[in-house]
Amino acid sequence: MSDTLYAGFARVDITPEIGGVPLAGYSGFLDPVNRMAARILDPIYVNTVALHNGSETCLMLTLDICEVHYNVYYPWRDAICEATGLPKDRVFIGSTHTHSSIDICAEKVPSVEHYNKEEMPVKLVAAARRALADLKPAKLFYGAMDVGTPELRMNWTRHYLSVEQEKEHDWKPEDLHVMLGEYSAKHGYVAVAHHGETDHSLQLMRFVREDADDIILLNFAAHATITGGTRKGDLSADFTEMFIHRLEQLLPGTKCSFLQGCCGNLVCGTRIAKEGIPGVTFGKYRDYRAYGSALAGYAMELIDAGLTESETNTLSILHCDYTAKRDHSMDAMADKALPILEKNKKVVTKEEEQEVRDLCHENGFYGGIYHCLYAYRKAQQPETGTFELNAIRVGDCAITTNPFEMFSETGMHIKAASPFALTMVKSFSCGYENYLPAKGAFDRCYEVNVTHFELGTAEKLEEKFHEMLCELKK
Repeated sequence: MSDTLYAGFARVDITPEIGGVPLAGYSGFLDPVNRMAARILDPIYVNTVALHNGSETCLMLTLDICEVHYNVYYPWRDAICEATGLPKDRVFIGSTHTHSSIDICAEKVPSVEHYNKEEMPVKLVAAARRALADLKPAKLFYGAMDVGTPELRMNWTRHYLSVEQEKEHDWKPEDLHVMLGEYSAKHGYVAVAHHGETDHSLQLMRFVREDADDIILLNFAAHATITGGTRKGDLSADFTEMFIHRLEQLLPGTKCSFLQGCCGNLVCGTRIAKEGIPGVTFGKYRDYRAYGSALAGYAMELIDAGLTESETNTLSILHCDYTAKRDHSMDAMADKALPILEKNKKVVTKEEEQEVRDLCHENGFYGGIYHCLYAYRKAQQPETGTFELNAIRVGDCAITTNPFEMFSETGMHIKAASPFALTMVKSFSCGYENYLPAKGAFDRCYEVNVTHFELGTAEKLEEKFHEMLCELKK
């Protein structure tokens, strides 16, 4: 039995009742009333993959949720472990990071409390049990490809190199400023190039089973913000569920699950086209169905080109409780931020708004009140924090998990240094720790302002994952 790899799959509908459900994403926690779901655009699911080889077993549950915060991660995991007998470090709960799903952090909302405590544990236990019951002998095949073209990409960094409008056609390197696209346009700047690395890689692991559906794991990095950006009252899984739905239609007899990659600075949308930088756009409303279908087409192209069969059936797992220093660089602002928060959760006057921007070195994204909140919260944190890292070897491939919105360059470095033929970097997994920008991230960037851990932690995790992957390779 130890020479055979087994794989199982289960999908369970986790769509909440629509009444009184707040949606996550877009700083909805600052004003939940304006982010209440008006209708269900499409259902949301938990897709569960079970893997087994000899004495080793693990479960990977991926939820169509923005983030699985610790307040629900721990009780949900405990319920699964109690029901299945699996140890806690063999159950990996993550999310697709859709910004149009139920906000599970709105604990004081009765519908959310019921969803978190009553509905979800039952559904997740059912998904875990079904996936384990579905375990069948499997052969692993894998492959990867860059999607889009250099002229037309499927994803890109939202950080741009910008110049003043009057210098648009005659600028020098010293004229460049790193900005977010929205801020560039509003303040008389023109985006002329991307800033930072973008991971365009679509990775695929296919478990071929006899007399049972094949199982496909897909890994790609892009914020799931297409639906929420244009249909703010619609509950939706965004492009991620549409991606796997279309692929299952193209490949009858398959079941798919999506693993969100390092998308901390990667987006998909139309803004880039408006600024004259090539990028994919699907009409006025940034149709998430077209985007998901396009990705499914690339996955088919990858499969048709021929996947590589794994030479081994190994399944081994390394778990690490990693401790790092938390970010206290904004502590001096906390005392000034608190009275602003107590006064009003909305910045009203231009003078107040400028005060907050100056206070938090904020560049215009979401408004300064967002950063006042984080300046105060981070000052209350202990000096260090501990989170889970996991490395899973599956044949010739590996999967790493982390609880962050990692920048794409961090994921790219982890993959490049990995000793495995293919390495998937799964973010938003086993808790949630907000952004993890790389050390060179530019100042006045909201990801830097809201990060929970000090700059440089990303580089340390690159080293830690390399150590874990090399140990697995042995």
